[in-house]
Amino acid sequence: MSFDILQDFSKTEILQWVRENAFARVRKSDLLFIRWKLAAKTIEHDHRQEMDHWAANKPDFSRRDGLARQFNESINPQEKLRLLRQMRPYDLALQQHIERCKKLDKRQKHVDGLYRKYEEEQGNDNH
Repeated sequence: MSFDILQDFSKTEILQWVRENAFARVRKSDLLFIRWKLAAKTIEHDHRQEMDHWAANKPDFSRRDGLARQFNESINPQEKLRLLRQMRPYDLALQQHIERCKKLDKRQKHVDGLYRKYEEEQGNDNH
């Protein structure tokens, strides 16, 4: 049975061990890089998951385009309303996908900011 030995110790104990046994000076940029790497891996996974979900569940927009053409050609208000109702699920699915992508983009900006902090600190470490 495999387990992580670090789970058995407190943060304080682990930090003390690192301070006593580390051969190289721990730099802030090293830790920032680890923070960025973990965040980048998470956002990449979430983005891939969204794209896979969209690919598997993407509506047939050619059908929606056909309904839109019928809507544009129709002069009957009842028919137009019926066609709008049929188009609604397509529009809703696309809108929800776009909103999820916007949230991912916002998170990506945060991850990009983490990398900029890493680069800034790396420059400070070299001085």
